Amino acid sequence: MGGPDVLGVRPFEYRGGLMKNDLTAVEVIGMGIRSEQDAAAFYGKVSKKVKNPLVRAKFEQLAREEVGHKAMLVAMYQKITGEKNPPQYRASPIRLKRAESSSMSRIWRSC
Repeated sequence: MGGPDVLGVRPFEYRGGLMKNDLTAVEVIGMGIRSEQDAAAFYGKVSKKVKNPLVRAKFEQLAREEVGHKAMLVAMYQKITGEKNPPQYRASPIRLKRAESSSMSRIWRSC
């Protein structure tokens, strides 16, 4: 269900259908942390493939913003639980996936 790939990097692809509605606040924060990590990785990968320096700078900025979002969620986790490091969620509903070339990736290559 992911969107079109960008320079061979597909945005977030959901696995396993809808999110459970019985998650605790701490579990939702943990999933959010993982989501922000994945988004930062996506924007970082795309920024390395873009030729246009203005577009590259925008993707780098987006990656930094995601890192900042992750830091806010980690701080929230620490405040709620008193624990220093949140657990690593490996069962995130979001992951990065390389996809076959598409017309969208050819468009982005020209940037």
